[in-house]
Amino acid sequence: MKRSMSSLDVAAWKAETLRLLGRSRVGNIYTVGDMIIVKFKAQTHLRELLVEPGRRIHLTSRTIRGEKLGQAGMVLRKYLRGKVLEQIEQQGFERVVQLVFQPGGYRLVVELLPRGVAALLDPEGRIIYATRYVEMRDRAIRRGEKYVAPPRVALSPLEATAQQLLERVREGRDLVRGLIRGAGWPPELAEEVLHRLGIDKSMEPGQLDAEAAERILEEARRIYKASTERPEPTITVVDGRYETVTPFKPTFLAGEHRTYGLFNEALDEYFHASGGPRETPSPEEARLLRSIEEARRRAEEYLEKAAELEEKANKLAANILEAERLLECVSKVREREGWKAVKERCPGVVEARPKQGIVVAKIDGVDVELDVRLPAQDNLLQMYRRAGELRGKARKAEEALRDAEKRLEDIRRKARLRALRTRLASRPREWFEKYHWLISSEGLLVLGGRNADQNESLVKKQLGPRDVFMHAEIHGAPAVVIKCGGKQPGEETLREAATLAACYSKAWKSSVAALDVYWAWGEQVSKSPPPGEYLSKGAFMVYGKRNYIRGVRLELALGVELLDEYARVIVGPPSLVEKRTSIYVVLVPGDLKGKELVEKIKKALARKAGEHAELVEALPDQEIESRVPGPSRVLR
Repeated sequence: MKRSMSSLDVAAWKAETLRLLGRSRVGNIYTVGDMIIVKFKAQTHLRELLVEPGRRIHLTSRTIRGEKLGQAGMVLRKYLRGKVLEQIEQQGFERVVQLVFQPGGYRLVVELLPRGVAALLDPEGRIIYATRYVEMRDRAIRRGEKYVAPPRVALSPLEATAQQLLERVREGRDLVRGLIRGAGWPPELAEEVLHRLGIDKSMEPGQLDAEAAERILEEARRIYKASTERPEPTITVVDGRYETVTPFKPTFLAGEHRTYGLFNEALDEYFHASGGPRETPSPEEARLLRSIEEARRRAEEYLEKAAELEEKANKLAANILEAERLLECVSKVREREGWKAVKERCPGVVEARPKQGIVVAKIDGVDVELDVRLPAQDNLLQMYRRAGELRGKARKAEEALRDAEKRLEDIRRKARLRALRTRLASRPREWFEKYHWLISSEGLLVLGGRNADQNESLVKKQLGPRDVFMHAEIHGAPAVVIKCGGKQPGEETLREAATLAACYSKAWKSSVAALDVYWAWGEQVSKSPPPGEYLSKGAFMVYGKRNYIRGVRLELALGVELLDEYARVIVGPPSLVEKRTSIYVVLVPGDLKGKELVEKIKKALARKAGEHAELVEALPDQEIESRVPGPSRVLR
């Protein structure tokens, strides 16, 4: 699922928004956390621009207001209110946008990269305000200092050459990852280009030739031009969930493609539906996010240095005799004339470092550091060893990254489960859910008493003359009522109701395999005992003919029925439950009980739930336990 706008999104958004806003004037500004809402007075109506650093920038039709103005809002209003939006600029093919306001030349910079910021700059490019102040490896965001943009890493399809693309894609394990990681292209653009051209995305980057690279660039340019001049704003829905938003209709992605009139509208809908403003992470989550970013940076650095060192070592290996002669020259010149003469007298030496005993030599077009105290062969072995050590460090950094990501996901999963439990606990419940219940294959409601009081209540309040009363042939069984609503229940409904009557009887705890159940019409049931007899609470007299259903198996399916954003537990014979859900287990009398049984049931249900596993896990244990007849064994 897409979490933030891509560089192609930014290009398409910029082109469309310039047409929509023109030279609009800033009316007001609001802030909600790091989010900034700029209200523009356009020619015909008001438009609101929503800015969320690290994630999105687009016009919105939704009303969002901050509770308090705060210092951020005051600063932005002071410098931008009444100003005219003169220009929107994108830094190369990066996810960095600058909004230029006149008069005054103030700029609002928005970085849509991870850990990105929004910063207000004065005409000289100094930072007046930023959503956060931070010192990074390659730059710092500080008030009063010149703003330094993130380094450019993406290769623009409009400017790149086939040779540049060939060099960049080698950084990926396969072609598609080479385009994403090496060339810095958005995943949707890389996937779409290769899909349209029929090029295998799993191809090894080294197999790509110049002609194919040129075709890739041409197709990327076509998509870029269409996205910025004739966009087809599209939200792709997969399995009922928003998967991505793009300024073109993606052919590589299967799913429902919903198109919009404006890209801003598609962005507004997509990011609103996928979570709106992000919650402030907990301290532990924030710490893990920092650890993940640091581990990822270290791993990439180590791999980059290892690859660079291996390239130099390979050049040295191919020119080992030349390097040996160069080192001999350095040794002789040092002895006769000293270090100062080395660079001048030994061809190929570009730098000498006497204190370190190092010379930097140009070998096959690259600068290679050589230790003058070692033969060329030993220098080569040392370079390969250092490259191996760097790759080892990269593996450790990647292990730390995976460990931190696993812990972060665990924290987020627990937070999601807490939210789901709260939601499920407050779900609307039907009146009949206080009883044992099921909806038969014919759509008839079947109710069973949980205790003597409910048995009494069912017969007195729910049993009509032409409803069906049902009871298992054993002392200690629930009163079961089929609400017929004037219909004649079929054999299937009777068998389903009989399962309820048999399974919730004392026969379950006695580990009986099957039981006879009888039924009669409601008009045959009475609370009046024969003369001289007494009926206890929950007991009834049945007059007239009893109809028997023989050998009802004590086998109960327990499943989870999905209802919009909720879930509830349903029961019945397996043939009934499997019609309503694929998330179910089948129980028979057994030895497991209590918490141990509930845990086993939930694990089995979660395995079958797929993408809804967390919804199942969040179900209250009590809701499952209350539907289990007694000690059980999970049959399947």
